[in-house]
Amino acid sequence: VGPTGRVIAAEPIPELVQLFRRSLALNDIEDIVALRQCAVGATASRRRFNIAPVRGHSSYLALNEVSEQLDVDLQPFDALVPPGRRVALVKLDVEGYELEAWRGMSRIIADNPKLAAIVEFGPSHLARAHTAIEDWVGQLIAPGFTPYEIDEQTGVCRRLRSDGLDRVYSMNILLLREPPESYPGLRFT
Repeated sequence: VGPTGRVIAAEPIPELVQLFRRSLALNDIEDIVALRQCAVGATASRRRFNIAPVRGHSSYLALNEVSEQLDVDLQPFDALVPPGRRVALVKLDVEGYELEAWRGMSRIIADNPKLAAIVEFGPSHLARAHTAIEDWVGQLIAPGFTPYEIDEQTGVCRRLRSDGLDRVYSMNILLLREPPESYPGLRFT
């Protein structure tokens, strides 16, 4: 994030919040990362959250295997980031709840024309959310974004394929409104 950048992170699971805080302290980056104990979504509320045996697979969506459920606070990104603060990058990995999180950052999207976003894509998550792949992609690109696949092995980005997405297990999609040449640190094919 550079010498003046900051990170705002959201995590709803208390045990992971404790581990996250310890990691921030051990790495002496507590002044760079603001950790909020909440989930992200379209509107502020308190909702039941499904905790998976593999904590990183926990979700608001129904799961095949749930080890416990917790009531957690849900906040829109727009409530976590003060108005007027420039946002360069958003990373969404919320196990199928990405569109709800996206809807909760409409002010950030509108106020930051150079915003880039990395969004986890998983057809199995979308199936649990009862969302068609085309609708999911369409809602993400509607504010003028172009989608790119990120090759997890090389980091190279290429335009999102138009077919075969239903056969992908999982990948990260980069959303940009600026042309690729505006990002000299990224590699595109």
